[in-house]
Amino acid sequence: MILICIDYAFNFLSHFRACSNFAVNVLSETQRELSVTFAVKPEGRFDGVEWYTNVTGAPLLRGCIANIECRLSSIIEAGDHAIFLGEVMHTESAGGRPLLYFDRDYRGLP
Repeated sequence: MILICIDYAFNFLSHFRACSNFAVNVLSETQRELSVTFAVKPEGRFDGVEWYTNVTGAPLLRGCIANIECRLSSIIEAGDHAIFLGEVMHTESAGGRPLLYFDRDYRGLP
């Protein structure tokens, strides 16, 4: 199982609620620009981004260190977030160093 938490203010929350599958793409430390694009671009986040589908049909980003495809198991409403629980259906891993965001900044592993 895996969980993701999505703020109620996120403008694409309704899309996640309507889907039966989702994917978690673990970005590499070299994909900071892609992270920023997805964080600040309200529409057209996938424009110019290389992606593909596999087992579940959820979008998988190329160049990630891991892609985790999930089938939605349940949604829990908690505070100001919706918590999506997913059953892992398929994973791919290329290895590498993950992009981390903590305390309002990007960080590296020591």
